[in-house]
Parts: sequence; C-alpha cells; structure tokens
Amino acid sequence: MRRIGFLVLVSLGLLRGAAAAEFPPKREFRAAWIATVTRIDWPKNNGSEAQKAELLRLLDDLKAAGMNGVIFQVRPECDALYQSSLEPWSYHLTGAQGRAPSPFYDPLAFLLAEAHRRGMEVHAWFNPYRAQRSVNAYPLAANHVMNTHPEWILNKGNYRYLDPGLPQVREYVLSVILDVVRRYDLDGVHFDDYFYPYEGIANEDDASFTAYPRGFTDRGDWRRDNINLFVRTLHDSLIAVKPHVKLGISPFGIRKNSDAGTAGMESYYSIYCDPLAWILDKSIDYLTPQIYWSFGLRIAAYGALAPWWASVMEGIHLYIGQGIYKMTATAAFPSGQWPASEVCDQVRFNRAITSIGGNVFYSARFVQNNTKGLGDSLRRDLYAFPALPPVMAWKGVLPPNSPFNLCFDQWEAGKAAKIHWDPPAMAADGDTAVRYALYRFRSLEPGAADLADVRNLLLVTGRTEAEVAPASLNGEYAFAVTALDRNANEGPTSNIVVVAPPPQPLLAWPLPHRDDVGDSVTLRWQDLNLASHYEVQLGLDSSFAEPLVLHHPAVRDTFLVVAGLRPGLTYYWRVRAANPAGVGLFSTTGLFRCKESQTTAVAELVAAPALFELQQNFPNPFNPVTLISYQLPGDGWVRLTVHDLLGRTVAELVNGQRGAGGHVVSFNGADLANGTYLYRLHYEGRILNRRMTLLK
Repeated sequence: MRRIGFLVLVSLGLLRGAAAAEFPPKREFRAAWIATVTRIDWPKNNGSEAQKAELLRLLDDLKAAGMNGVIFQVRPECDALYQSSLEPWSYHLTGAQGRAPSPFYDPLAFLLAEAHRRGMEVHAWFNPYRAQRSVNAYPLAANHVMNTHPEWILNKGNYRYLDPGLPQVREYVLSVILDVVRRYDLDGVHFDDYFYPYEGIANEDDASFTAYPRGFTDRGDWRRDNINLFVRTLHDSLIAVKPHVKLGISPFGIRKNSDAGTAGMESYYSIYCDPLAWILDKSIDYLTPQIYWSFGLRIAAYGALAPWWASVMEGIHLYIGQGIYKMTATAAFPSGQWPASEVCDQVRFNRAITSIGGNVFYSARFVQNNTKGLGDSLRRDLYAFPALPPVMAWKGVLPPNSPFNLCFDQWEAGKAAKIHWDPPAMAADGDTAVRYALYRFRSLEPGAADLADVRNLLLVTGRTEAEVAPASLNGEYAFAVTALDRNANEGPTSNIVVVAPPPQPLLAWPLPHRDDVGDSVTLRWQDLNLASHYEVQLGLDSSFAEPLVLHHPAVRDTFLVVAGLRPGLTYYWRVRAANPAGVGLFSTTGLFRCKESQTTAVAELVAAPALFELQQNFPNPFNPVTLISYQLPGDGWVRLTVHDLLGRTVAELVNGQRGAGGHVVSFNGADLANGTYLYRLHYEGRILNRRMTLLK
C-alpha cells in the first residue's frame, strides 16, 4: 500500500524535494488533542492544585516532545471547563456537573497562560452538538441545556444531541463559542466530527425538517447544509470579533469511498459531514482529517487517504490527525497494536507532500507516556528542532518589528546569566509579538540562509528571556531573536550578541587543605558573569573516578551545601561553568578533610550566622584574579575597597545593601603594578582589613 500512496503523490505533483526530508521543516504545526471527556487525558485527579500540577507536567512533556500547540477540549457535553454564565461546570472536571473547582481556578485561563509562556498555541475544542454521551451517567445541573431546552434535544440510543436543524440551536451554540472567544486569548477554535450521531439518524428530526426546510427536499442535503450554515456563520463571526482566531475542524478520515478507493464508513452520508463545502466556501482556516488507519489496512489505507485530502485543499491549511491511540488498541496489526514506527512513517510521508503542513496527535497521553518510545522518537528525531506554525496568508502577512536590547548577562550578582531582550514596538497593523524565536549561529555575521536553517533555531517562547543549554561544540556563537505575531509572521532579527564559553572558575571555600570541616560544608566558588550554571563534582580521590560522592550538573548559584560528610575522610572537589556557547574548563582541584569530631566547624561560613569575618583572599599571591570572601552577621550596608600601601583607593568592589551570610567577590588586578595591597571591609560602623600580594 505504501507504493500505491507514492504513485498517487507523483501523479498529483505533490512531492516535496528530497532535500526537504534531510532536516525537519522550520514551519510545521505540531499539536496534540487534550481530551477531557471521561478524563481521557486530563484531569486524572480531583483538587485544584493537583489538576494544575498535572496540566503543567502535560504541557512540559508535550513541549519537550516538540509540540507547538495543544487542542484542549473545553466543552465535551454542553458544559464548561472554564468559567461560564451560559453553561454549567463540567462533571469531568469536578465530579459533579455545575460544581466549581475548589479552591477556585479557571482551567482554560490557566492553560492559556502557561501554554503561551511556553510558546505554544491553544485551540479551544468544542463539541457543538453533543449534549450527553451516556444518559443518566450523572445528575445534570439545573442550567444544563437538556433541562432548560428539552425541545432542542435529539434522542438516539443512550446519546443526546442538540438538533442542528433548529435555528435556535445554531444561535445558542454560536453564543457559547463567541463568549469564550471574546473573554479568552485563544489562538484557535476547533471542532471534531460529532455533528449528527454516529449511531445513525432516521426520522428523529422530523419536526425541525418540517419547520425549517429552507427550500430543501432531500433531508441528507438539508442536514449537511445545517452544519455548513453553522460553520459559515461562526467563521464570519470570528472575523468580526477576533479575526486572528483560527477555525479548524477534524472530520472523519473518509468522506466518500469513491474519493480514495476506500471501503469504510462514509461520513458524507453517515454523519452528514461535507468538508469540501467548507473548503470551497473558505469558511475554515484548517482541516485535520482523522486518518486513524495504517498504511497496510486495505479498506482505508493511509497512503491513499492523505494524498487525496492534500489534493482538494484549495489553499486551506491541512494538518493530518494521527491515531496514535492505535498503538495500544487490542486488534491485531494493521488495525491495532501499531509499532511507533507506523506513526513515524506517517509523519515522514506527510512531510513529502507539499500541502500537508503538520500533524495533530490523538491523544496527548500517548505522547506524555512515551508509549512504545513514540515520545523519544519525536523528541530525538522527527521533532529534534523546534518549528514555527505555518502562516495563513489570508489572515495578514505584515511581520512584527524586531525585538531590541538582546543581552546575555546576570540580572543579579551570584545568579545565573540569562539571555533576555525587550519586546518590539507595535507594527503598522497594530499587531505585536506574542512569541519569540531564539537562534544560535556558528557564523558571527548570520544571513538569510542561516535564519532559514532550522538547525539554528533554539527555541520558541512566549517570554522575553530564555535559559539555553550549552552548545555541543564549544566556540563563539552569535545569538539573535525574532518576534512572531498572532499569525506566526516572523519579523527581522534583533541585534546580534556574541557569546564565548565561560572561563575557568576559582574555588573560594573551603580554603585548600582545610582539615577542620564538619559533617556539612558550603562549597563556594567564583561568580562568573557569563555563566548560566555550574557543574560541581565531589569525590574521594583526585581523579574523580566513579562513583562520585556528589555530582550536580546544573547549580545556578555560586555555592552548594553538602551534608552527610564522613569524619576523617579527605574530599576533592571541582567546578566548571557552562553557558549557551559551551562548557568551560574545570577549576583546579580543591581538597579538604573532615575532622574526627562531628561538631560543625565554628569557622564554617554558613554555620556561624553571627560571625563578622573577612577571609584571606584566594589564591594569594594572585595573578591577576583573586577571590575575597566575607561573612556578615545580619543585613546591612557594606563597602569593600582595595588600597595601595599609601592608602589610596584603587578599587571599590562592593558599595550597597547585602544580606546576612557568606559572600564572595572577584577582584581583577590586571591594571595594577606588582606589590602588596590592603582590602578593607566596612559594615555597620565596623572595619576589617587584610593584605594580599599581586605577583605577575
């Protein structure tokens, strides 16, 4: 069946060039459906804090797998997973329809804020007509539409649906959706294929067909037009209310069997779904057909269906719905029990087709759970680089302005350095940045080709700062950031910042060969202003052979408290710094010995909070950098200065408020002559002095 699909692609002229498959595309929609009905994906727990924690983990896991969007089910059964005056709180959220979360929070508002911080789009997923999926499964709230308007309901077996043929239903559902669009910062509105019942419908809608035929005599055509009319009305309303909000629908993967040579259910006749009408009418922005079948399933072969959908889109965006739940379906392959490679092959197949712009996975939990290693395959291979969502030309193509003041520095002494920038000015169309794309280039003067190369795209974020993992190959790198507006138009680059790997840090405490350390110690080292984090190793021999006593790969301060040390043992430790340009050299090795007594050393920096002390600088003599450590018994104004032997001030290292505890300051004497210097600590009217020697 794969060969058949390939031949279809060739005949339609839809193949991308072979070079495009070498690396993932820079533009691609990558999303997962988060199903809330019966808590399929979320929430798994009751309680607001537990639910929020779950949602954060889910977003983090999807982001780590390479997703740039989520499709979040907010209205599964004419209910709400958001605060609404029109419909009751969902049973699937709190366990009782109409009951608000306690402590109160708004799941949709929370998700929007957190997803946008992570640079991800959020499309709100509504089931427009499904009122109840299982009659009497739980008590309905008094304000549920089945209680307030029972005359609108179609009964089909155990299911209840709003009647799409009633103008009052169209107006009601439209009001519900537009209420959410107006009040929340959505990126998109999304429907699945629950229009008319999958169980079939006979004459249950006799009354509405008789009352509102609109000139139709064929009931099937009338039912399809009921859906088309609603879609068109919603599309026009979105344009009027918030034109940037995208409208997408995910229909059943087979429209008619004659389309692609299939032999399955035909949604055109069974559930009265007519996607070609929406495409030709331009009343949707994207389509996500649910092609939930494998390449090898002859009655509905993926390799035939995906190219057919690609051939009819008429410029509307196409993102394929991937049935990754089939990996755990009980039926034998090719119907179920898919290997992860089936999903990966489908993604690669889609990328070879010009008009397929992405994939949406049903559902999120299979990505999060790394079912059959799928999450790893996405993260390490198919989605190894981030991607920007595709631009919808009909929603505007004016790019935003460039961000400015891109910097890589410390925001606070002793803390990790970060890349940060200022947002751009508003563009001529009134739009501005909603996300940012951060790049790292080997070329220090990057051009358009460098910007187009997805390998240089580090991350997409909704924030104006970023923490970046070290480059795999040390060297100088150029960094730049661009702004993305609501339509994912990308603006020009910011100023360029060049970053080099950090230098070798100096160890500050404990001093070398100290032999009176207790059962805990606070390791301290030089504060490097170009370090994002530090790696700390502590061992029992100077070769740092495994197993280490401690290995902390990412310390974001310039100290680390280590407890549980054993008396009488000698410990060796070292530190190296890292930043986005790479990893620096390890420091020289420090060593200290724990005394036989378990009493903590009085001189330990953090063990004597009442101590006012100025330590001997290290190293001493020095050339040209040394570290000066001091201890404060409380908060206060501190001034630390360096003087020559004539009393002249040659440097002011500290002049400001400092907190209680230990502090380490770096002093660089590169511009001074060889000789002895004094350094002096002023604190709350008290003064301490020490000498140090500069020897070049």
